[in-house]
Amino acid sequence: MIDFKKIALTFAIAVLLIIFVVLLADLIFPENRYEQYCDQEPYLPKVENLSETTARELDEKNRECNELFNTYQEKRNRNTFILMAILGFVALIFGIFIKIESLSAGLIFGGAIVIIIGATRIFGDLGRLSRTLLVGVGFAVLVYFTYKLSNNKKAKKKSRKR
Repeated sequence: MIDFKKIALTFAIAVLLIIFVVLLADLIFPENRYEQYCDQEPYLPKVENLSETTARELDEKNRECNELFNTYQEKRNRNTFILMAILGFVALIFGIFIKIESLSAGLIFGGAIVIIIGATRIFGDLGRLSRTLLVGVGFAVLVYFTYKLSNNKKAKKKSRKR
């Protein structure tokens, strides 16, 4: 029979783990704001009587600001991904070895989602090959953990029969 209390507890553990890791990542790596790097709007204002030289200077300054902002944003995304991947894998590993079923399932589910969220942070900054490799490695790790978890359950069943 389905135990709805265990399902609810599993879901609650997963959701709170996800929220906690996302908030922790935001605390450690606060969001970059465009205004931190540039003292002008991201887009040039429409000014009618702007000389060509002034327009070029504004455009160059805007381009430099955008490059600086994008560099820091990519660094933040990379660091956030690394933190979330590590914490997600830790949750997965603990989930495999913890014997309380609802806690174990919540950690595994939450850890997997945390890794996925972390990957979405860096996904746009990667090339096609890197994205494919990232998803492939994630899939391989998930298959490995599934295999490991199923072997743990088989071992438990064999020890109960004895």
